Amino acid sequence: MQEQAQEQAQAQVRWTDSSGTVRTATALVEPDTSKGATVRVRADRDGTVTSPPLTKPQAVTNGWFVGGMAVISVATGPYRSVPS
Repeated sequence: MQEQAQEQAQAQVRWTDSSGTVRTATALVEPDTSKGATVRVRADRDGTVTSPPLTKPQAVTNGWFVGGMAVISVATGPYRSVPS
């Protein structure tokens, strides 16, 4: 993912949201994108440009990691210091 970010350039983007408000932001685009070209961006409900959602493999990996950490936590039990 880091390699992809290095191959992209920042550019000002402009779009009209569903309420008709024209919005602008900075987004990563391919370096050879010409001014005025159509690019796809993702924005949250407030109009802030965001990164795309996790891919299925990323979500599965995160799930396995969190699940594994939960199992380890339960298996080790609470840590208590024993007085000397």
